[in-house]
Amino acid sequence: MLLIDAFQEGGFAMYPILLAGILLIAISVRYARSLDARLESVIRQLRAVTLTSGIAGSLLGLVHYFTGVNESSAELRSLVRARGISEMVNDTGLAVFLLLFASIVCAIGAYRTTQLRPV
Repeated sequence: MLLIDAFQEGGFAMYPILLAGILLIAISVRYARSLDARLESVIRQLRAVTLTSGIAGSLLGLVHYFTGVNESSAELRSLVRARGISEMVNDTGLAVFLLLFASIVCAIGAYRTTQLRPV
C-alpha cells in the first residue's frame, strides 16, 4: 500500500489534518531555529488542531462504518466494515505521525534552549 492510497482511504478529513500538521511542522522548525518563545503558544494550538482533526476524522470513519453496516447487504458488510476501519486508522495515523515529527523538532529546539542558557 502506498501513502497516497492510505491518504485517499482516510477520506476528506485527511486534508485538514495534513494542513494543520504541515503548519505545525513549519512553525516547529522555525521555533527550533530561532528559539523564539512566542511561537510556543502557536505550536500548542496547532498541536490541538492536528489532534482534534485526527479524532474528528476517526469519528467520521466510525459513522461511515455503522451507517454502511446498517444500510448494506450481507455480502457487502465486510467490505464496508473494512473501509470504515481503514478511514479511522488512516486519519488517526496521519495525525499521530505529524504530531510525533513536530514533537521531535520541538525537542531539538528545547535542547538548544538549554544549551544557550548560562548555568
